[in-house]
Amino acid sequence: MDFDADFHSFLDHPKLSEMMSQGVPESDAYTALLVYLNLLEVRGWLDVHICLTTGVVSLEGRPAGDPVTRTVLPLREDVQITHQRWDSDIWVNR
Repeated sequence: MDFDADFHSFLDHPKLSEMMSQGVPESDAYTALLVYLNLLEVRGWLDVHICLTTGVVSLEGRPAGDPVTRTVLPLREDVQITHQRWDSDIWVNR
């Protein structure tokens, strides 16, 4: 396994470029891309797309065999979220 080649292919991914061009902070874009790839390649989800319209990166898709679309918030493990923080920081300040 060639780590350098894999890392450069990750950095060149079109979804990463799309998020970065729309002003998504690097760490949020990297996290979202990792979750996006996990949903598609590991979990076999269908119709996965990245949503940037809410001021926060989210992913929508559905598990194979399930007609219900799910929304996933790709958050880093160091991000703590409460309903107060959700209302004030994520929606208002982004």
